[in-house]
Amino acid sequence: MDDEDVEHSETDEYGAIYYDCRLLYFKEDAGPICVIREGTKVICHWAFRNYNRKLQKIVIPESVVAIDRTAFSYCQGVEVINHSKYFRMVDNMLIDKYEHIIIGYFGLGDEVVIPKTVKSIENAFLHSGIRKITIPHSIKRTYSFSMCENLQTVVLPDNLVEISGYAFNECQMLQDITIPDSVKIIGDKAFAGCRSLREIDIPASVRKIGENPFTMSRHLAFHQLREWYCKGSNGRDPIVRYEIKVTSQSERFVVLDDMLIDTKEKRLIGYYGNAECVAIPDGIKLVGDNAFAYTKIRQVTIPDSVTKIGRDAFVNTQLQEVFIPDSVNEIDHTAFAACFSLKKVRLPKSLEEIEMVTFALCDKLQEINIPDSILAIGDGAFLWCKSLRQFNIPASTLRIGDRVFEHCDAITLTSSSTKFCIENNKPINVWHKKI
Repeated sequence: MDDEDVEHSETDEYGAIYYDCRLLYFKEDAGPICVIREGTKVICHWAFRNYNRKLQKIVIPESVVAIDRTAFSYCQGVEVINHSKYFRMVDNMLIDKYEHIIIGYFGLGDEVVIPKTVKSIENAFLHSGIRKITIPHSIKRTYSFSMCENLQTVVLPDNLVEISGYAFNECQMLQDITIPDSVKIIGDKAFAGCRSLREIDIPASVRKIGENPFTMSRHLAFHQLREWYCKGSNGRDPIVRYEIKVTSQSERFVVLDDMLIDTKEKRLIGYYGNAECVAIPDGIKLVGDNAFAYTKIRQVTIPDSVTKIGRDAFVNTQLQEVFIPDSVNEIDHTAFAACFSLKKVRLPKSLEEIEMVTFALCDKLQEINIPDSILAIGDGAFLWCKSLRQFNIPASTLRIGDRVFEHCDAITLTSSSTKFCIENNKPINVWHKKI
């Protein structure tokens, strides 16, 4: 909800907040019943996201004509009485009668069979406690079963076209799933955080694979890195990715030495082995997002064919030294963050930006060359690099972000730049001082 909605909103006796015939939000400290007032036409995005855990009953009036797909994402175990002619309740599922979309799931059952008339699921089962779900042929794309931590078995239809991004993110109990031969798209991090999943086979039908679909959960990774970012590593051991065997029947997507490679885009999607020393195949142009994140690698050989290293590509690995060839002209943010064993880095001569948090939490990093080509250093790029001793800001540098050298306790800063001088061992924008 935007500021204008909040300013002009009103709260009813049940704790629901309204504005202009819309239910915006149900308050966290509200009571066990929400009787949505007559005249309400729309139930908005995440309306019950942070609802009070005491909530037992929701009454939807006849006036409601539209419900956002995420409105009831956290309402399992809640009784729903529906009076709207635009929706119907079937086996604890609220279904849009005209678009045939499941808006919300309110049950506590272990097994769910989706009605054959349903055409889309979207976010209805987000955070639910289901253990098994059977998806009918009427559904061509799976959406989010994210955070269904009890989900063990998924029966996918043999005409499914797409497994959407984050579809099974953080389904920690999911042990077995067969991707049908009809699937053409596997979205970003579709199976991220599925730590019980041991094997997966990519069928020949797949034409597109997004950001590393079999990596760690972004939920876990984000919160762990945020804690480290704020407090430092404090000697903690790296997180290690769960083991999964990835095989492929596709001619485009091949597995070589435990690396999943897109042969058309020359992209290394992910590494799923246990080796400590890895050589990226010659010809690879892009090391994809999260490609080696949370693996056990200590040494990596990057060929001259690589031009870009993606976001989080080596985050939280056990690398000790990294030599990045001059062919690389882009290193995305957080690429080497939380590499607690990393001591030495050689950056490419053509690099123009050290992006935000690229080397944050590399608390053993002692030596890094800073190319004369660097134009910008992003926020927190070297945060908590407490072993880094010397750093010269090159003459080319035009922008330095916030907290770049915070907690770099051993560092001595110097500057060749006419824009930045050093005062009290901190970079100061001379141009701003003059103003």
